[in-house]
Amino acid sequence: MILDEATSAVDNETEAAIQKSLAMITQDRTTIAIAHRLSKIRHSHCIYVIDIVEQGKHEDLLALDGIYALLWRVQSGIH
Repeated sequence: MILDEATSAVDNETEAAIQKSLAMITQDRTTIAIAHRLSKIRHSHCIYVIDIVEQGKHEDLLALDGIYALLWRVQSGIH
């Protein structure tokens, strides 16, 4: 289950109800929660902090010759 800012646009009462429900339905399941408010994920089993190092269209990222370009060459068989 992937949750992307699941409670970002709700009132406090609704948020509490959602959190309670999520606690039950996510037990024994792999759940990815994307959150900006750290209080929402502080009890998670494991937290990953992701830093975006490149962004853009396919052609732009190839021109940068960075991580994306390397992955593209590997996956498309270009060396």
